Amino acid sequence: MTVNYEKWHGSSNYFLVIKDPQLTKEHQSLAGLPVITQKLISSTSQLLDDSVDGILILGHHYREFDGSLWPLVIINRDGTLAKNCGNGLRVASMYAWLRDHRANQSFDSISPAKLRFQVFRSETFDSEVITAPKAPGSITGWVRTVMRFRKKDCTDLPRSAIEIIQEIQDFLTRKSWYQSRDTLGCYFVGNDHLVWSLADGNSDSRELLENKDQVLRTIYQELVRILDGDYLNIHLIIPSELSDHDQAIAQELGVLANNYQAQQKRSCWNMMTWERGVGPTFSCGTGAIASALCLTDRGCSAADLPSNPIAMRTGKDILWVHIDYPSSTDSCTSYTARLLGPVEYVTAGDLTL
Repeated sequence: MTVNYEKWHGSSNYFLVIKDPQLTKEHQSLAGLPVITQKLISSTSQLLDDSVDGILILGHHYREFDGSLWPLVIINRDGTLAKNCGNGLRVASMYAWLRDHRANQSFDSISPAKLRFQVFRSETFDSEVITAPKAPGSITGWVRTVMRFRKKDCTDLPRSAIEIIQEIQDFLTRKSWYQSRDTLGCYFVGNDHLVWSLADGNSDSRELLENKDQVLRTIYQELVRILDGDYLNIHLIIPSELSDHDQAIAQELGVLANNYQAQQKRSCWNMMTWERGVGPTFSCGTGAIASALCLTDRGCSAADLPSNPIAMRTGKDILWVHIDYPSSTDSCTSYTARLLGPVEYVTAGDLTL
């Protein structure tokens, strides 16, 4: 069996996108999934290499609300199924819009297009394609995904988040990496994440940045020991500055106000990621949201949050994250996250299953 794929990346996360017209929103179990989807899941380790982070399988779409609903199966590089993937959702959005809606709209005009995805065994997520490709030969654009969560605490962990954070903090302190103004946090964003945010002025930041893969591997190994299993994605974020180029793009897209002040350039962080089951990756959409939660977690009042979205630098790209908490502090465990970044077509080909 041969299937066609397209390769895309969302902020340096690379995916193979495959259409399975037999996949519908009624599929609820592994046994009930169509043949193509089942074969892709079972053959993932043979199909993917280190240049691809996962497979996105789009099913038959339906007209609902004021847009379209797409069944979506997200397969990690190790063959496990993901409940969420921020960059994958953004890639799926651009692919769906281009392949099914492009015929009715010009490349340089969009209203924007609204799409909704039903992720297998998970939630529904909304997306907007806010800038379309300018020409057929330049398939790139910007996509915003909206995620709503009832809580931000980690789930399904064998130990509490407080215990995990305390043990990792003690471990990092013994290595003299952790400083008193640094922050550690565990967050649920459809996936579970551990975030270590270095304070501005941490004297070890240059060394940690230069040896980030080894540092993340060391933390990963300690977490596996503590939890007796592979449960958490790990992120190290270090203060940085927003370049004039990135600032100009953000202002053009309406992400930042035109009166954005130079002193606010510190609202940018370099993010390094160790993805569970995979290892070091260039980017992670839900990890960018978890990192923003760590940075803004001073309380649940909207007044505690920055007036501008937070810029997370992942590889060569910027992911813009805006966190909305409910106005009531009684509901501070729920939040809405908006994730905005570039999406780009890479190539196409065939897979033999």
